Amino acid sequence: SIRDTTQDMDNQRVIRVDAKRTRADLKEFRDPELELLVSKLLTFYCKRKAIRYKQGLNEVLAPFIMLRRNPALPDGTTFNLFYAFVDRFLPHA
Repeated sequence: SIRDTTQDMDNQRVIRVDAKRTRADLKEFRDPELELLVSKLLTFYCKRKAIRYKQGLNEVLAPFIMLRRNPALPDGTTFNLFYAFVDRFLPHA
C-alpha cells in the first residue's frame, strides 16, 4: 500500500524537502502526517513508473491532496487521480 511505501529512492532527500515545501503557506500542508503522505505518494509514483523524482511533481500533486478534504478520498484514489493527470498531461514527467 502507499502508506507502507519504503522511502529509499536515490534522491529521497529531494522528495522529502519538496514534500515539506509543498504549499507551506497553507496550514493543512504543514501537518507532519500530511507531509509524510506527500512524500510517500511521490515515492510510490516514482517506483511505479520506475523513474527518478523530478522537482515540481509535488506542486502537481498538491491539488489532488486538497481534494481529499470533503468528502475524504482514500490514498489510492488520490494517487490514481494524480497518476492519470500526469500520464495524460505531463507524459515526460
